[in-house]
Amino acid sequence: MTGKLGFIAGVINRERMASFERLLWRICRGNVYLKFSEMDAPLEDPVTKEEIQKNIFIIFYQGEQLRQKIKKICDGFRATVYPCPEPAVERREMLESVNVRLEDLITVITQTESHRQRLLQEAAANWHSWLIKVQKMKAVYHILNMCNIDVTQQCVIAEIWFPVADATRIKRALEQGMELSGSSMAPIMTTVQSKTAPPTFNRTNKFTAGFQNIVDAYGVGSYREINPAPYTIITFPFLFAVMFGDCGHGTVMLLAALWMILNERRLLSQKTDNEIWNTFFHGRYLIHFINMFLFNYSDSSNAPLYKHQQEVQSFFVVMALISVPWMLLIKPFILRASHRKSQLQASRIQEDATENIEGDSSSPSSRSGQRTSADTHGALDDHGEEFNFGDVFVHQAIHTIEYCLGCISNTASYLRLWALSLAHAQLSEVLWTMVMNSGLQTRGWGGIVGVFIIFAVFAVLTVAILLIMEGLSAFLHALRLHWVEFQNKFYVGDGYKFSPFSFKHILDGTAEE
Repeated sequence: MTGKLGFIAGVINRERMASFERLLWRICRGNVYLKFSEMDAPLEDPVTKEEIQKNIFIIFYQGEQLRQKIKKICDGFRATVYPCPEPAVERREMLESVNVRLEDLITVITQTESHRQRLLQEAAANWHSWLIKVQKMKAVYHILNMCNIDVTQQCVIAEIWFPVADATRIKRALEQGMELSGSSMAPIMTTVQSKTAPPTFNRTNKFTAGFQNIVDAYGVGSYREINPAPYTIITFPFLFAVMFGDCGHGTVMLLAALWMILNERRLLSQKTDNEIWNTFFHGRYLIHFINMFLFNYSDSSNAPLYKHQQEVQSFFVVMALISVPWMLLIKPFILRASHRKSQLQASRIQEDATENIEGDSSSPSSRSGQRTSADTHGALDDHGEEFNFGDVFVHQAIHTIEYCLGCISNTASYLRLWALSLAHAQLSEVLWTMVMNSGLQTRGWGGIVGVFIIFAVFAVLTVAILLIMEGLSAFLHALRLHWVEFQNKFYVGDGYKFSPFSFKHILDGTAEE
């Protein structure tokens, strides 16, 4: 046995081959023979699923001690050692057995892949419907988690907000759900009193939704608070048209919005995450409507908007000027006179009550008279708060200063209408003079070719500067005029929006959290 040569065969990672060979040579003192070759096809790691390059090796040795050393080195380098019989007949039989097993494995893998492919194809046909079902089930269970269970464990109690106008539809939907589910318990819907402020719900359509979003961006109105959106539908396009002030560019923008409106079904089906495109597309009706204001008058220099406009404006200016001394000087004296009058009336009531008590002290109703006197005294205490004329005067002075500053701010803000209108006209003239007009003045064949190039530059600059930048500037200034100068006079906007449960919004991804 000592004179026979033994061998060990296996595979090892290619990057470890040099170190493996060097260590093997040093530990065995050169008493082994190593033969290796590179594998052509990379192998896949069963754990990490990464491709690994490996080498096949065979080591010839003599003696049991060298065999033990070689096995330890192979284990240290994580080499995979495969058993290989010494007789050639057994090696051939093992090779045939391995080939048969490989063919069987290839057959099994092929059939598994084809079966998985069929399953995936069948699942792909139903994937969209499954996704919708899962989203609906998730939404339903999310709502059920917010409900309470009855003591009998047989029904669910839910507290919800709903529009009063939709009460009949909700009852009918509950009855239909009861019939479809086969339940024997009829749904019960009652109105309860709550101290929580109700949410705000404004019905909108495709046209009014854009204007309502402008108002809601400032702040959602409180319950039953006046909604500025109906006024914004008229005033916002009007102010935008005054600042944009260009029929030709307005027509181009109008046609772009009209194209989006006419193709809205096809564009809606092409869902995209591009925020810029979604911003313009969701505001298509707003863009379409803000360019439809057109003015036609003979005297373009100073034409009134309506009859007797000058008289009405003069009246408002006079009233605004009168309000300053009225708030500062007259209103404090009116408040002091009103306070003295209420004190005088209260003192008379107290004297009458005292006389009635003294005259009827022996009557059985004296106790009730005493109670009346006590009530009257409490009322007098309520109305008899201290009135400080100096504090009232200072308070009115502060209000007067705020009023004057507000008038100046409003005037300066509305002057932007005139300034932006002039800026748009000047930019249009500059682009025409500096770009297009220079191309039209070129003579010869070069001028013919140059006109096409210059017109392309002119068209790009017109769309980028006059339509997009100037349109956005006019839009933002109209937005500021509505938010700061219009809505802050009467609109608080400290409520919260009514977000009803809707499968449509959930599937579209527009449902609010």
